[in-house]
Amino acid sequence: MEDLEKHIKFKYNEESAKAQLQSVKQMLDKINGVGNVAEDRDGLTVRYNPYSVSDAYLIREMKQMGFLPLKEAKKKKGIVARWLDKMARANKESFGNQRLDCCELKSKQNKN
Repeated sequence: MEDLEKHIKFKYNEESAKAQLQSVKQMLDKINGVGNVAEDRDGLTVRYNPYSVSDAYLIREMKQMGFLPLKEAKKKKGIVARWLDKMARANKESFGNQRLDCCELKSKQNKN
């Protein structure tokens, strides 16, 4: 028989979310269909029955409490990652997909 439980991993959105962790666990325990709430260093993992409670409902409630689903939390990039992406776009605009001239010259010299 197919496993009926699914899980969603939530990441802390802000420092205040860590402080209210106990109240979040109590709120989740009261929801019909939530089976288990596990805490680890990254956040919370909520196991639930998708036939009793929807993932959209859980995500909406958790966002109000300051927790983001792990997928959304990973989408946010830091300043260094954004800077690297910007530099990569600028290089692509400047140089396109072609190799640099210095690389072409070296391969031509090796053939001679």
